[in-house]
This record gives sequence, C-alpha cells and structure tokens, in this order.
Amino acid sequence: VGPRPHLPEYNAYYQSFVGKPHMDKRLQVLPGLTGLAQVRGYRGDTPNEVSIKNRIDSDAEYVEHQSLWLDLKIIFLSALALFRGIWKHIF
Repeated sequence: VGPRPHLPEYNAYYQSFVGKPHMDKRLQVLPGLTGLAQVRGYRGDTPNEVSIKNRIDSDAEYVEHQSLWLDLKIIFLSALALFRGIWKHIF
C-alpha cells in the first residue's frame, strides 16, 4: 500500500499543478500496488487538472496519515472495488 508510481516524464507536468513540495511528499514512502488515490477513483491516466490535483493530494494525505489501520482500510476498499468490478461483468 502506498502512492502508485507514475511515469517519470509526468513529474514536471503534474508538478506544474501541485508544486514541487507536494510532489516530493509522495517520494517519502515506498510505492504501492494500491493507495488512497486509487480507492477514491483516481486510477490510470488522469484526464484533467482537477483529477491530477486530487490524486496527488490523496497521495500526500496518505503520507501524512500513514498507519497500519489506514493500510488495512485501503486493502479492504481495494478488494471491494475489485469484486464489484468482477461482479458487474458477470451479471
């Protein structure tokens, strides 16, 4: 669990919306397979500036409030989203 890495060439582009200190905060923890931004719906390509800012803000929030409890909550919500998606395709 942790901020999902994005392509290095996006760093400057994302930084133009949120600022360098905010982007650097993401680098204080190891990257993860899922994170707070993903369970909030910010996954894959970010289509606009608002989504970029919300994604980076969610990552920064995770860094500030990182705990075992938050990790467990994110794992649970990620699993729930996965099963909802699978269930939707079955029926």
